[in-house]
Amino acid sequence: MLELALALALGGDPAVARAEKNAAPAYAEGIDAALLEVDPEGLRPWWRDELWRVCWRESKCGAFGHVGMHAADGWTGAKSHARAVERGRLDPDACPAHSLDERSPAEFATRGGFGQNAARGVGLLGSCVAPEALDDPRVAARLAALTLAGCVVGERECTCSEHTAIWSGAARLASRPLFSWWRKSRFATVRSQCGGSVARAYALAQLLTSPLRLAVWVASLAGR
Repeated sequence: MLELALALALGGDPAVARAEKNAAPAYAEGIDAALLEVDPEGLRPWWRDELWRVCWRESKCGAFGHVGMHAADGWTGAKSHARAVERGRLDPDACPAHSLDERSPAEFATRGGFGQNAARGVGLLGSCVAPEALDDPRVAARLAALTLAGCVVGERECTCSEHTAIWSGAARLASRPLFSWWRKSRFATVRSQCGGSVARAYALAQLLTSPLRLAVWVASLAGR
């Protein structure tokens, strides 16, 4: 709640006009349809900007062509598939599309214009959905929106930074420094998905909830 309150106090986030202007048409169609499904009353307008930032970060929203498998992440497919089967998210016995008999494990890694893990996500779309379904921006937008809507902590909805942890991996995000000049930081990661105002609010909330971290940050500023 502190993150959201601080974000509101710091002001709204700039429009995502660049993504909307340059996106392939299917992305706008997909985002509009997905939001109508998960937020029909329009109570969470900030989800729209978040979806646009995600597709821009992951694929430039199709501006440079169709996006399917993310080759750099293919090595994660085997582990993702095994974990999804163990947790009941994939059923290779009942669904041939989930089997590795005629598929490469890489097909179940990151796919599509919203950069989602296919093994973890296709179960949200139906009982026997093939990983390549995410290569359709409309389907990928639906999964991304369902992911936002399905994220809860206790009895509250997730914040945008908590959504970011789903895409980045919670452990990976936590391992990054809050700020850094030479490597990817938590601040930069959250900014890529949530925009500048929310990222600043997130960083301030992190500092305020850790006196030691705040003291180190202030000292680093004083030393510049």
